[in-house]
Amino acid sequence: MRAAAVTALDGISGYLGPQGALSGVFLSDAIPRSGPAPATLDFTPAGLGLSQPSLSPLLGQVFYIGNGLTSGGSFKEFIAPAGATRLFLGIPDGFGFNGPPGAYDDNDGAYRIAIGINQVPVPEPQTYAMLGLGLGVLAGVARRKAQRGQTCRA
Repeated sequence: MRAAAVTALDGISGYLGPQGALSGVFLSDAIPRSGPAPATLDFTPAGLGLSQPSLSPLLGQVFYIGNGLTSGGSFKEFIAPAGATRLFLGIPDGFGFNGPPGAYDDNDGAYRIAIGINQVPVPEPQTYAMLGLGLGVLAGVARRKAQRGQTCRA
């Protein structure tokens, strides 16, 4: 793997990882401005590598996505930081994949990307129906026991 070493610019971190790889950065609604950038994450074999199953980058911290899979074939999970309102995807580039960002005029091609958002699952209607049926059965059992003068314990 030939590594790219693109430096930070305008409050967005640098990038250290495979050349030409799909990468991302979470940003807030604010326009990135000059100032301190988050630490550059190292996606070389000596650093984080390429197969982490989950990553929680900071706002403005560029991260490696690649094909979106771990070496075991599972989907990677990228956890958006607090305050993130936008996700930018692209290829970290610079002259010879080193130094300040730029040199995008020689890039061509495309990526096909599918994004899934994990949220707390909402039960399906069948789940509610089964829950209602179960509560109805319990209520019926409690009513019969009450009619017989037995106590019902939960």
